[in-house]
Amino acid sequence: MQRRLNLDESYMEAAWTQNNFSVSLEQSLILTMEDEARWMINNGLTAEKQVPNILNSIFEDALKTLKPQAVDIIR
Repeated sequence: MQRRLNLDESYMEAAWTQNNFSVSLEQSLILTMEDEARWMINNGLTAEKQVPNILNSIFEDALKTLKPQAVDIIR
């Protein structure tokens, strides 16, 4: 990132420590993806006629193996 944005090393060290990165998969993201799919269908942006089951595309067991507390999905 430092090279890509042409940032000075001292700035990068100071800025980077202010960030706290994490990865999670929450139910709200699933609902948002379903809403987006519904919007695309309603606006003719896809040939699909039904909202796909997003949960079929998620391998929840693998995610829970890595970090169970970061996965919050209701099936």
